[in-house]
Amino acid sequence: MTAALTDRQEKGVTLRPVAERSLTRRLLYWAEQKPQADAVRCAATSRSLSYSELIDRGLGFAALLRSAGLGVGEHIGIMLPNGLDWVVSWAGAMIGGFVDVGIDPESKAAMLRHYVSSSDVKILVCNPEQAETIRDAGLDDLPLVIWGEGSPVDASTRVPEVLTAGKNQVVHRDPRADMSIRFTSGTTGPAKPAMLTQSHLEVWASHFVELMQITDEDVLYTPFPLSHHLASVMGVLAMTFAGGTCVIDARFSLSRFWDTVRREKATRLHVLQPVINLLMAKPESPSDRDHSARLAYIGVPGSGFEERFGVELLIAYGLTEGSMLAYRRPGDPGPQLATSCAIGGQVLGRSNPHFEVQVLDDWDQPCTIGEKGNICFRPRTPYTALQQYYNYEAATVKASSNLWFHTGDIGCFDEENYLHFFGRSGDTIRRKGHNIPIFHVEEAARMCTGVREAFVIPVAAPGNEFDLKLILIPQGEVRDLDPRSVIERLTLELPPIWVPSFIEVREEVPRTRTYKVLKSALREEGVNGLTPGTLRTSDWSPALGSRQS
Repeated sequence: MTAALTDRQEKGVTLRPVAERSLTRRLLYWAEQKPQADAVRCAATSRSLSYSELIDRGLGFAALLRSAGLGVGEHIGIMLPNGLDWVVSWAGAMIGGFVDVGIDPESKAAMLRHYVSSSDVKILVCNPEQAETIRDAGLDDLPLVIWGEGSPVDASTRVPEVLTAGKNQVVHRDPRADMSIRFTSGTTGPAKPAMLTQSHLEVWASHFVELMQITDEDVLYTPFPLSHHLASVMGVLAMTFAGGTCVIDARFSLSRFWDTVRREKATRLHVLQPVINLLMAKPESPSDRDHSARLAYIGVPGSGFEERFGVELLIAYGLTEGSMLAYRRPGDPGPQLATSCAIGGQVLGRSNPHFEVQVLDDWDQPCTIGEKGNICFRPRTPYTALQQYYNYEAATVKASSNLWFHTGDIGCFDEENYLHFFGRSGDTIRRKGHNIPIFHVEEAARMCTGVREAFVIPVAAPGNEFDLKLILIPQGEVRDLDPRSVIERLTLELPPIWVPSFIEVREEVPRTRTYKVLKSALREEGVNGLTPGTLRTSDWSPALGSRQS
């Protein structure tokens, strides 16, 4: 049987009516209420912007963009490293009624051309170093707005030391108007430009602020790239929506993380599971709890992070195209019934009442309790989710077939209405006639002693088949993790056909700037993913020797 949708809901977050949603008016409100309070601080430079400064400099930057020929509703690409220049550029785009496009500042040639062309960027904001990269990518005719000193570049506008607003006023656009483009991570395919309306962005901010219990006295620390959704929308935007302070940083630093949290007096944190793994791998210290942080987003329960550092975790399932579709508030122990616990996977929480969340089969019919299928959703109220992948009509239609947005993730509901996650659809490897789910192999490997992270990739084999390669990141040194002991454990835990044919222990793997693993890059390493450090598990010989059939 299937569970009723209304039974799968958590207590809801309060959302304002669509017609009343306005991020610009919210920003002006806090500039009036607490003009001298820090809106954003940069931990790397110890510089800050008050709410009044954010408005004033944003107005000035909006005026500069207008003088450079940008019109209301047109697209401005922001290709800057983390810093206050990025924040002023973002504020100027919002205040001026433009659409900001987040572009990874480390982008090169082909990827940069893809970002610019697919999102119709009219003006690109960058620094002098990136200006050279942009020209090297062949984007000679693209107008640039450049922060900082450096060699002049044709078709460019310099940002003056003092930004003057003149008679320019804040542009308050319709809540349904397009406001931001954030690219999907592109870990399994081309990064798609997700177009987000002002209303949708306020929904994201509202959910994050309420579930993270944020007030205007809180300080959030985020070391992640502002070109991505996490730090920009769930960081700078959410904290200025709440009237608090967002502390940004140049990048994540394992050695300086907790020192920065202490110095900035952060009460809320952005973390991701790979970051939690890194922090947990450090030796314990008497100062582990010597900080003011009390709540962090986002992690997987059971790592020991909460107990060691005294920081509770908000566990949630969210994606740029929607919002937090399911979540577990701090203190929620998760499923209690044995039948629910036996399902396995990652327990994400109960569904957000502002969305219908269902697990559907290949025919888009609801799955039964405990039956795995495609996690899908649709909003219950207008303008609370993705309207389109910009310039990707076919991808928009495909993702939204039968009026359900298909996330591409595999999951199921249990008897207690918790959503369980089992990885991406398509994350299977065809081997000797069997479809092997990668998630289960990786999960079994992560349970082995000394393993911090585990990843499986396919390796081409004769007869249009594939073998499995297991990549391990140890909790300690590479030399201290015995790959044979891991394979011996997997032999006991998994069907024989699921046991990997190849294994490699290494310090790190390629990742996106939000720490997602780039499996496409792993598959391209060495010879079809087989590197000099890869061993064949059948005889423990180097994999780059003669291949066995």
